[in-house]
Amino acid sequence: MNPLVARGDEQPSDHRIIGSSQKKSQARRQSSIVDLWATVDRSRLEQDVHLIPLDELYQRFHTNPRDGLSSASIADAQAQYGLNKIIPPKPPSYLWLLFKQLFMGFNTILWVAAIFAFLAANELVSVEASVPQGERTVLLIMKGAPDIVIQRSVTGDGTNDAPALKCAHLGVAMQSGTEVSKEAGDMILLDNNFSSIIQAIETGRLLSDNLKKVAIYLLPGGSWSQIWPVFFNLWFGMPLGLSAFWAVIFCMLNDVFMSLAMVTEKPERDIMSRPPSIREKDHLLNAKLLFHAYALVGNFECFTAFFCFCYYWIDNGVPFYSFMFTFENFGVHPYINRTSDELVLMTNSAQSVYYCSMCLFQFSNFFATRTRYESIFAHNPVWGKGQNLYVFGAMLISVGIQLILTLIGWFNRTFGTGRVPVKHVMPTLGFGMLWLIIDELRELCVRKYPRSFIARIAW
Repeated sequence: MNPLVARGDEQPSDHRIIGSSQKKSQARRQSSIVDLWATVDRSRLEQDVHLIPLDELYQRFHTNPRDGLSSASIADAQAQYGLNKIIPPKPPSYLWLLFKQLFMGFNTILWVAAIFAFLAANELVSVEASVPQGERTVLLIMKGAPDIVIQRSVTGDGTNDAPALKCAHLGVAMQSGTEVSKEAGDMILLDNNFSSIIQAIETGRLLSDNLKKVAIYLLPGGSWSQIWPVFFNLWFGMPLGLSAFWAVIFCMLNDVFMSLAMVTEKPERDIMSRPPSIREKDHLLNAKLLFHAYALVGNFECFTAFFCFCYYWIDNGVPFYSFMFTFENFGVHPYINRTSDELVLMTNSAQSVYYCSMCLFQFSNFFATRTRYESIFAHNPVWGKGQNLYVFGAMLISVGIQLILTLIGWFNRTFGTGRVPVKHVMPTLGFGMLWLIIDELRELCVRKYPRSFIARIAW
């Protein structure tokens, strides 16, 4: 049956049904395009299309393609059948959509796996009652804290020593012992010599310190200073400060070599005088470390990079208000006396300035993070026990990557990079030195006033 198509995107000039037919084959009937605008609630109709059988429409309005409809007939039809109102679809439940997105489908498997992993990480069976009373126990009394902290260290090599090794703060097993005791212990003496315990503890503390230093070095630049350009672009309508290409290069090349140099750091002089860590309370990434990495270093580095970014635009004749809250109208409203191609090239250079500023500030962050409480002069990387010449090689590699990707024309054309004027990244050196001074004063306060507020929030 041929359909009658009622179109709501064409408004007629009168109340007549306009018919148009085209003979396609002998087996098909005549079809007509009829405008039913007069019988439709135009406030509810938004370019919708209805398929109505042609014969049924003729029968309903008691007419034919040749005779039109009078206003009285249309009024009677509206009174009898009502207006052709379009009922909007029921809006979806956003809570239900969010629930399905988070907990249904493949995410259900992830949640179940996370629950089992959490249960497996916690000891469900207590072995405190199975500790033999005659085990060799060493009480290490540390008087550096306000209260006396007692840490229990147990050594053993037999199967019956496994429960004591497991529940002790530090379980030391022997290389010549049973497999059960070595699995239960936290430390294994490969040379079966008790004097190696001190060296092993120092190595463990050095490893923990270096991992924390790497985290503090990576978090400000690798995540914090890279996500804020996206937020500023979405919230304040300014050009994107850091492209995806620069973000990948920064994480995969610049930060990698500097992090490898951080791993080779030597122990600080006060590493063995610190109180022992408590397994149940101390974690590698704690609130103090995250606060230092994000709130202090991260915000300072992000401000420095944005300062250089804005300095480039303003120095090239683009006022601050011309790229703030512009969104997709950047360069048009307010008008900037630059062509679209020139604005693209300037945006590439501005993003390169942001990237180079981050890389340079990370050098200052590296030297400030090398020591937790000790002065950088007492633990300098050039000579002495804190010597670490790898850092200078990593810095040269990082600078070389910046020069290659910003100066070579092929990279500029292929990856959207740009040349970086030196004066636009020079403020980074000043902000970097300022951060070194601030962190040096923080470490001095921690050493001189170990019970002060700054010492309590120190990582």
